[in-house]
Amino acid sequence: TRMGMGKLAKEFLSPEMDKKIILNHQECINELDEKVEFRHQFLAKGMDVEEEPDVYKSLIDWMYEDDLFYPQTIFKLLRFVFPILNILCIVLAFANIFPWSAPALSLILSLGIVGLYTKKINRLHVIVSKKSKVLSKYGRLIREIEAQEFDYYGLKQLQEKLKSKSIKAARVVEKLSSILNSLDSRLNIFAGVLLNAIAIWDIQQIYRLEKWKHTHRAKLADWFDVIGQFD
Repeated sequence: TRMGMGKLAKEFLSPEMDKKIILNHQECINELDEKVEFRHQFLAKGMDVEEEPDVYKSLIDWMYEDDLFYPQTIFKLLRFVFPILNILCIVLAFANIFPWSAPALSLILSLGIVGLYTKKINRLHVIVSKKSKVLSKYGRLIREIEAQEFDYYGLKQLQEKLKSKSIKAARVVEKLSSILNSLDSRLNIFAGVLLNAIAIWDIQQIYRLEKWKHTHRAKLADWFDVIGQFD
């Protein structure tokens, strides 16, 4: 990974002089040397997706970009109001209680609201799509680290950093991948129009994405640091 390469380069350029830290590194290396299968799996998954030179910085910068919808109350309400309203109108139209013009107007209104933000959503989608595969790879690497049982306390301390409020980091990163996959549904024109008409889909997914950022971005740098140290 780029984080591992950066840490190795730093070690060569500015060798550690603290005896305690040096001994800690040696103990970590000694234990990892015996975990052949773990090292092979970590290496294979680490080389699975090529990373751009500035991938780490761009990921952190993206995490702190201004948000489009979260945590505005109006969008929090719209996420629930429009799906319920649209489905209700369609059901009542089928039951001949509402005229079909009611769901038609409701669906057009949904598309209109999404359309107001399409340009900004498209820009954000391009940015996160480029990071999706890298984040998925980091999730797999984190899961490999979490699954191991280490004896040396130095490795256990690193492993402990991958916990966020008792939730494992791999699960958190996998949730992000799931959100990005849901956002990609809009690339299918038919599915995109249908989902946005019924459930303002693009706004739903960007809201979920921005909520994820707010909840976990403070820990993301620590998780990346752990990946870099193991690498």
